[in-house]
Amino acid sequence: MYRILPKGSKPLKYVLFLVFFVIYSITTHLMGGQKVKWLLSWSHSYFMVEIPLVLYLYYLFNQLLRPGKWRPVLAAAPILLCYLIYDIVFFWYGKVVRFIDILEVPELSHVLPYTWLAAAALLFLLPLLLFIGQIDLRRLRRNGLIALPLVLLVVGVTLFPGHFVAAFNEVAQVNPWSDQQNVRDNGRLSMVIYLEAQRRMVAGALEEHRHRARYEKQIQTQAVRLKADIRQPRNVYLMVLESFLDPHLFAKVRYSMEPMHPDFTPFYRSEGFSISPVFGGGTAQAEFEALCGVPAFRDYSGIEFNNFSGSPAYCLPGLLAKAGYRTIASNAHKPDFFNAIPAYQSLGFSEIYFPREYAPQRQTYLSAGDVRREKYMFDGPLFDQNYGFLFRKATSDRRPVFNYILSIYGHFPHYLDERVRPEKIRIVSKATDKMLERATNQYYYRTKAMARYLKRIIKTDPQALIVMVSDHLPPLSFGVSSYKKLGYLEGVADNIHKNRLIVIDRGRVKIHNNLHHYDIPSLILDYLTDGRYCKGTTCGFRMEPPPPRESYHDRYVEIMAHGTE
Repeated sequence: MYRILPKGSKPLKYVLFLVFFVIYSITTHLMGGQKVKWLLSWSHSYFMVEIPLVLYLYYLFNQLLRPGKWRPVLAAAPILLCYLIYDIVFFWYGKVVRFIDILEVPELSHVLPYTWLAAAALLFLLPLLLFIGQIDLRRLRRNGLIALPLVLLVVGVTLFPGHFVAAFNEVAQVNPWSDQQNVRDNGRLSMVIYLEAQRRMVAGALEEHRHRARYEKQIQTQAVRLKADIRQPRNVYLMVLESFLDPHLFAKVRYSMEPMHPDFTPFYRSEGFSISPVFGGGTAQAEFEALCGVPAFRDYSGIEFNNFSGSPAYCLPGLLAKAGYRTIASNAHKPDFFNAIPAYQSLGFSEIYFPREYAPQRQTYLSAGDVRREKYMFDGPLFDQNYGFLFRKATSDRRPVFNYILSIYGHFPHYLDERVRPEKIRIVSKATDKMLERATNQYYYRTKAMARYLKRIIKTDPQALIVMVSDHLPPLSFGVSSYKKLGYLEGVADNIHKNRLIVIDRGRVKIHNNLHHYDIPSLILDYLTDGRYCKGTTCGFRMEPPPPRESYHDRYVEIMAHGTE
């Protein structure tokens, strides 16, 4: 080993690092429920790609740092932190991390409690600052060649992503359907790099899909046909509700009283589900699917909304606008959250409103009110103000309305303002979770506010089509583990992505099970045309079995190509 490693390197620290790396990997896999037998048979590509990469980075960091007894530990810190972040996100949210997800960090700073932000800074930033403080630039100048492989890797991923992807595929086992399987086969860092190269490769190909004149003509043809099929135009109310969790769905939990407000009883059914693309966070992904009618493939970024420029993409709002609708978006949170304004413009909203406290320079009818104790605007004022805006304000505009609302109340960590919404419900079963108890109390008050809004809409607009869906499930106290422990939709496949869906057509509750969020636009258009839309178009929610997710990809590329011009 002394002949293999450069002069000055001590083999023992590399052996110890590798042993620690293996123990860490086995421990995290065991936490995820993997079998030891499987753990001891890692794939060939794992040894060909991930382990050499990790050892090289550890060697490089050792050479960059000043000599000292803590150098081996500090050199391992960036690698360990990358693994920790990766595993925390996976265990908590059940999703595979991509490099582009770094862009989501500013969004997290808007919604995470300050104590969580302080803990994250202490856990992650402090070790990185210690690492950076020990870097010796003179050692780098003397041993510049040791950084050459890293430089070549960065150049390959950024400038020649297609060649990098092809080369990676030659030495690794890449499954086109499962990112999780790819991480198990090839390693965390390797797949972060591969997925970034793949994203850049695909993004570079968007230009060839931009045919604005042809696209405009295609959309205009669809709009003319849709307008003809909508024989009696009526208003549509679509609400995407932040973390709207139904407490009844936890098989192992009992409550001190009925969690649902009695006013909501006429609208509640035990059925009615839609499958969200996300769990625990990523509201914009759920919005994208519910408004654009295609899966959020994440081909170009971790959040599709972040790519939009305001250029027309003609999702559901844009198509309805072309067919003669007034399209309104009311967002209860901040305009800089997930690039909301350009994204809504690209999707086709002609009117976009935020609370004046968050957008003082924009025209709006919304006010968040006092959110000091709960942090997020309660659903009641949001719905009341929206109703007043639609029906109390005299207007000469006689167009049918597509009214879209995004709520924010219910966001983790489920704060309650005890002065106006005191805790009424306790969990009395052995299986318990503090965050679920809070969310259940929020559910009681939210269903009261929802019932009031629904009753007013139905009374004022009896022909209305109303669709309400949760964006995603909240993470509760321990992410995916909490849902397993508490028996959420016990025995149901993909349960952590199944969210409440409520459809009310002309005052009557309709049941739809096992839809995806990306089925919602087709569902709305089919109701508006009294079933004619799905006779002339392939509607996935009416097919058995439903079409594969990949069958939507061409339309996804079309939307992204034109919405990012």
